[in-house]
Amino acid sequence: MNRLSKANQTVVEVFRKGYRLIAHTDGTIGIFGLKGQVRRLTLNPRGYLQFSSTLHGRSRPVLVHKFVAYCKYGDALFEAECVRHLDGNAVNNSWGNIAIGTLRENMADMTVENRTRGGKIGAALTRKLTDDQVRSIRYWCNRFHPETGELFTNAALARIYGVNSGVISQVTSRRRYVNVP
Repeated sequence: MNRLSKANQTVVEVFRKGYRLIAHTDGTIGIFGLKGQVRRLTLNPRGYLQFSSTLHGRSRPVLVHKFVAYCKYGDALFEAECVRHLDGNAVNNSWGNIAIGTLRENMADMTVENRTRGGKIGAALTRKLTDDQVRSIRYWCNRFHPETGELFTNAALARIYGVNSGVISQVTSRRRYVNVP
């Protein structure tokens, strides 16, 4: 089991400890712990359901979709590239919605919104310019100020907006902020 990631090792260990699934008539699932108690599920920052289990004296998160896949496929789970949500909904961990497969198949399962969501969120966090600033930079670059007659060069716009001139160049050539008209 040393070749498995910590997350996958945790899935195997909680199963061996006696954690089990129960399928409800509405298609949803529940997870039972060692003493028959239903485990509380929480949403992690990436949008997946998880539950906690204490292993080796430490609380460890267990991704529900991986646990369902392990219950369904056993060790074959670890030969696959990923666990798929067939309807593209990361919180739908019903037995019939979980499959194992390739990353390509997983991407095909996702809606376009979910495929691009991660990139948009990441870009928004590192973004230094607002859409209005980008439009203004594109308008004023290599034009003269109407009152002072000063030419707005990349360097001048960079000083105004607090970025380097390379960012201004990428904005004006539309290599950055490509979604801003």
